[in-house]
Amino acid sequence: YGDQALQTAKDAIQIFNQLYGRYPYEQFSVAAADFFIGGMEYPNLALIDQNLYREERKDTLEYVIVHEVAHQWWYGIVGNDQIREPWLDEALTEYATLLYYEKKYGQEVKDQIFEEMMVKSYQAYQEKVAKQAEEKPIYRSIKEFENGLEYQALVYHKGAMFLENLRRQLGDGTFFNVFKVYFDKYRYKNATTKDFLKICEQAANRDLKEIFREWIGYEEE
Repeated sequence: YGDQALQTAKDAIQIFNQLYGRYPYEQFSVAAADFFIGGMEYPNLALIDQNLYREERKDTLEYVIVHEVAHQWWYGIVGNDQIREPWLDEALTEYATLLYYEKKYGQEVKDQIFEEMMVKSYQAYQEKVAKQAEEKPIYRSIKEFENGLEYQALVYHKGAMFLENLRRQLGDGTFFNVFKVYFDKYRYKNATTKDFLKICEQAANRDLKEIFREWIGYEEE
């Protein structure tokens, strides 16, 4: 499944080139490795769990590779503080993964993955948490999350849900323009949630602070 892995990465790069801005380097490597949590991004490189390279895991292999490729844009080219604001690269990357499926396979496939992998997973976590304590915000330091389950449910799943909601609020034209402007302005720099909000508001020509507060718990100081 090495050829499939490389073709997936190639397709993802082409899609993200069109959506966000061009990948600026001559090389990108996908390496099967003894890596136990699916995948990990590095600049120009994705390490992928070698156990995914088989027939019964090929769908997961595709998903993980696309996610790590998307990190080349959100973390690699446009940086951010991954300790203090982990949602900013992970949620953008998770939603970019959905966009890959939308552009390659169509709206129906994207909607199905969104419902199964994001919405239902988040709802299952929410039901569990509701019995114990009030849900905490997405916008906080990685050190403030209770465990990996909470981190994944909020940063990845609810983060993607936030971006889907933002897309519906802004419309596709404005929404996709946000990311092109964000990429162009902050490539080779570190951006913050405040920077992202500002670009969203400028593109939409409206105040979006309440949406950011409601969905991710971000309030400007």
